[in-house]
Amino acid sequence: MKVPRNWKLFMSSDENKKALTSFLLNEFQKDSFAPRLFKRELYFVCEDRCELLTSDDGVSVTSKPIQDLFSLQEEADTRIILHCFYVSKQPFTSRIIIKSPDSDVFLLLMSFAEAIGKSIIFDTGTGNNRRLLDMSQLSSSIPEHL
Repeated sequence: MKVPRNWKLFMSSDENKKALTSFLLNEFQKDSFAPRLFKRELYFVCEDRCELLTSDDGVSVTSKPIQDLFSLQEEADTRIILHCFYVSKQPFTSRIIIKSPDSDVFLLLMSFAEAIGKSIIFDTGTGNNRRLLDMSQLSSSIPEHL
């Protein structure tokens, strides 16, 4: 497989994005990825599907389709909120970590943090500008009527 020289140009193509996402899902489903998934859950969206990747033993990977998260919603920003609601209903979820550089995601999390009802950490920025924001705390500190 030839590696693109210009990733920005490569990723501007919808077909390339779909192919890369499909390739990554196939790779993460391989047992060689099991040690990284050990006692973790990775929800992986590929087109309209969502797969839950886990490893209970660190040796093999289990991939399970999550029908409740299948969606034709194209905007990843709003789809993140759907995922937060789903994960918040899982019995052992104590906090949700969202990593994104997007200010739209920040605003959506501010709007829905209280309704989601779990601790939400927003991991944003890079390098020295990386920040971990407690969205639950931030959203509750803003008065309802400004």
